[in-house]
Amino acid sequence: PLPRRATEIHNLGALPRQFFLELSAIIQQSIDLDELVRIAQRAPALEGILPRPLQEGPLTRIAVTDDSCFGVCFQDNLDLMRHYGADLVGFSPLADRKLPEGINAVYLTGAYLEEYAEELAANRALHGALREFVEAGGALYAEGSASTYLCERFRSGEQYYAGVGILPTTAESQGESLSYCDGVTTCESVLGSSGLLCKGITTEHWRISREFPVLKCLQIAKPSQRSIAEGFAPSPNTLLTSGLWHWGSCPELAEGFVARIRTL
Repeated sequence: PLPRRATEIHNLGALPRQFFLELSAIIQQSIDLDELVRIAQRAPALEGILPRPLQEGPLTRIAVTDDSCFGVCFQDNLDLMRHYGADLVGFSPLADRKLPEGINAVYLTGAYLEEYAEELAANRALHGALREFVEAGGALYAEGSASTYLCERFRSGEQYYAGVGILPTTAESQGESLSYCDGVTTCESVLGSSGLLCKGITTEHWRISREFPVLKCLQIAKPSQRSIAEGFAPSPNTLLTSGLWHWGSCPELAEGFVARIRTL
């Protein structure tokens, strides 16, 4: 069972509420919002730069993490999935014991894993639901610390916590170093074809303690460093990456993700 009811789980936001209150006051004092809206209404419409959405038909339902732990994601990624025909359904790995019904895929966004390690490890029911979904052939994409959450276990400090168990390894926290990076898909995956170039961010906060035989679908290049193979694919419809990839730099990733899901 969960250690406490969902309504009692502590909420560790990325920024304190006082920050937003002070920011709101500064904006109201410094900007004429009504005039800004009037100027915007006079601007001509922008021409579309994205390819046309996929063919009309039922929307593809994608479960996307949405709570105080899993809140690190490029908004463009979500908007592009909607553009290509996805209906995004939010769920919480902290509070929910099962996945939303009728979904075709799961998207696990980046997370504040260490702050919520105890609650996440205790929710074994959702661990099982995620494993069953993947074993049944469901599509899953995880980024940033969400990939660590999918390992058998992860260590923060001296404490080990149970993970979902989709990756057969242990991840350990280490010093964080934020880097911008370039990536390229090296084989066909749940993101689409090989040869797709994209940009993103990696923190190198988590290190996998041991290597294991699994397909890697990404090649990552950082400034002044050698490129490395990354993007674990433990099953044909699963991709786990430690990076946060900006699909706005390569809309074909979102298009390929939604298109692949429609074929399952």
